[in-house]
Amino acid sequence: MAKKIIIADDEERVRKLIRKILEMEDKSFLIYETQNGDETLKLARKTKPHLLILDVMMPGMTGYDVCKALKNSAETKDIYVLIVTAREGKFAENTMKIVGADALLSKPFTTIELTVAVKKAFWKFGDD
Repeated sequence: MAKKIIIADDEERVRKLIRKILEMEDKSFLIYETQNGDETLKLARKTKPHLLILDVMMPGMTGYDVCKALKNSAETKDIYVLIVTAREGKFAENTMKIVGADALLSKPFTTIELTVAVKKAFWKFGDD
C-alpha cells in the first residue's frame, strides 16, 4: 500500500519543493497538496494520510488549529503531524507539544533535514 502524505502550505513553491524532495526519496508515495487550513482538515479526515507536513501560517485555520483538531479525534489522532514553521525556539516547541504535533521542522530546511523527518514519521509505522 502506498504511503499517503499531505503537504499543506499556502506557498505553492514550498509545496512543489517538498513534493520534489519526497518523490526523489520514494516514487511510490501518494502525495496530496493543500493550501489552507480548512481544506487540509477536510482532506486529512477523508484520506487519513500516514503523514501530514503542515505549515503553521495558512489562510483559514492555522496549522496549529488543524493539528489540534486532528489529534483530538479518535479517527485521525494517529496521523503523524510534522509542523513546518519559520518560528524557532521554545515558543514553537511548546506550541507543537500543546497541539499534539509529532515533530517540528524549521524553515528554511535542507533536503536532508526533510528526508530525515519523513523517515522518522514512517519508522513510527514500522517502515524504513
